[in-house]
Amino acid sequence: MECLEKDPARRPASAEAVSARLEAVALEWLWTAERAERWWEMHRPLPADARRLAEVLLSQEGRELRIGPRVRPQG
Repeated sequence: MECLEKDPARRPASAEAVSARLEAVALEWLWTAERAERWWEMHRPLPADARRLAEVLLSQEGRELRIGPRVRPQG
């Protein structure tokens, strides 16, 4: 979540800093190339779906695109 901080001073300063933080996370199982490939086999978008999504996003270029409800701070 630190990568999403609005204040740049609170974000990681470099890709190396992000990598170090990720390496510090304890995992139940190691993430291997084989596990990654299995994950992508199960979750890879179908080419037709990816093309439709790209067309929608590109058709909105230059306009504000709301994907979900806008959340306004309370108070």
